[in-house]
Amino acid sequence: MAEGKHIDGDRRIHRFAPAAALIAAPVAAVGRRRGLGDGRLLAHWAEIAGSELGRLTRPVKLSRSRGGQGATLTLACEGAQAPVVQMRAPEILARVNTVMGPGAVGRIVLIQSAGLALPSGMAEPPAPWTAAPRAAPAEVTGKAADLVAGVADPGLRRALEGLAARILARR
Repeated sequence: MAEGKHIDGDRRIHRFAPAAALIAAPVAAVGRRRGLGDGRLLAHWAEIAGSELGRLTRPVKLSRSRGGQGATLTLACEGAQAPVVQMRAPEILARVNTVMGPGAVGRIVLIQSAGLALPSGMAEPPAPWTAAPRAAPAEVTGKAADLVAGVADPGLRRALEGLAARILARR
């Protein structure tokens, strides 16, 4: 969408709005509903917590304390990983407070979950695609082996045999 700025009445300078500016308000609204503020915690959790802890945990809720002494961050983790995460809670607390400001989070509460489901609204990363290997018919592999029988190097012969089998299978 083009977003314009008015200059002298009806004249405009047309500029495209960055995608981040277009989604900032909806992301902030989701973060506020979850108590996660401006969404930085959700959006950058892997960087904030570190790669290992980011993989083991997900932020679920950020609850403001009544006394104003720092919020409570609720993290979801798998049951078997809870002791590891609990042991490293001071490290998580320090990293979160580095990003959100000193004393922003005062304590961490863990919720054990069967699987780390992504919070609603977050897309799951796509699974890598790999083609299913197809076995060539026996007659095709026999012809391919006959074609490359004169090659002395066994590694090269296997590679050429596989290539020949794929080409012959297409015909």
